[in-house]
Amino acid sequence: MKPILFLVCMAYGTFAMAQKVNYRILTDDPENVKAFSLSLEPFYCDLYFTDIHLGYSVRADLLLLKRMEVRADFRRAYLDITGDETNTSEYHPKNGTKLALYGEAGVSLFLRDKLKKSQAKLVLSSSSDGSYTYTKYIMIPATKRKMWGVRGGIYNNRVAYEMNGTDSCFVMKDNNGTETPAVDNTVTMMNATSLYGGLHWKSIVDVVASTDYGTRKVGSMIDFYIDFLFAPVVAFSDVNSPGDTEFSLKAKSDYVKRMGWRAGWAYRHPNKVALCYKFEFGARPGFRSMEKMTFMSQRSFLMFTVGVNIPAIKKNKD
Repeated sequence: MKPILFLVCMAYGTFAMAQKVNYRILTDDPENVKAFSLSLEPFYCDLYFTDIHLGYSVRADLLLLKRMEVRADFRRAYLDITGDETNTSEYHPKNGTKLALYGEAGVSLFLRDKLKKSQAKLVLSSSSDGSYTYTKYIMIPATKRKMWGVRGGIYNNRVAYEMNGTDSCFVMKDNNGTETPAVDNTVTMMNATSLYGGLHWKSIVDVVASTDYGTRKVGSMIDFYIDFLFAPVVAFSDVNSPGDTEFSLKAKSDYVKRMGWRAGWAYRHPNKVALCYKFEFGARPGFRSMEKMTFMSQRSFLMFTVGVNIPAIKKNKD
């Protein structure tokens, strides 16, 4: 029995020694990140209860004075279930249906900026075999920069909306001001301009280490936010009948919801060209149906993007 135990211990010791990896931290400075980044995202998906569209997006972020961030976001659909083609055999937008379009600008002010010791996963090697991927990694000490603050801004969202059993929620008037019942299956364009404000959390890790496998890097910039939304403007485009009679269209006040909310998560590398992701969900201001829903509604949405992030050339610690 003792020889067997001895052999087992020897084998375990040999395995443990074989798994030991030497490393040396070269840089560990999450404050020394590139201040400007441009995200080119050839794919985004926005899922509404009333529409689905796919498209591309462009995002830009700029860190200023260490505690401020300015950002812009532009998205345009190239495939829109409702807004793809104008159907002139039904009531349709006066200027035709248009693909979904979204633009946003905002700023964050970070009230807290702290450094914290943590552990980071440093990938040494990775290989694939059929449907399996094998990754070898070690955990190394890393400094994590944690920021917290408030944010605010404005956005405009243009989407096509088709009445599907909700025609009684709208009022139509001809050029003489004569009111007429709205017609089911009418398609209109909804424009909502919204202000937003909320909380913003950001964490940054940026480590470079020399290992037995060569120089390896681990880095991430992760944002999480929660916003409350208010839309002072929710407008619907005029529509034309199949005979090209023009009608103004307005939703009854009881069916316009000006308040909303959203939560989001975004990932990118702080200092090198790499994949970036963004995920967002909530309920945007806009039209609401007659149905009484407690959490999900026609304003509910789910959006995610995938692309490549290009940080600026110059780093900035100020």
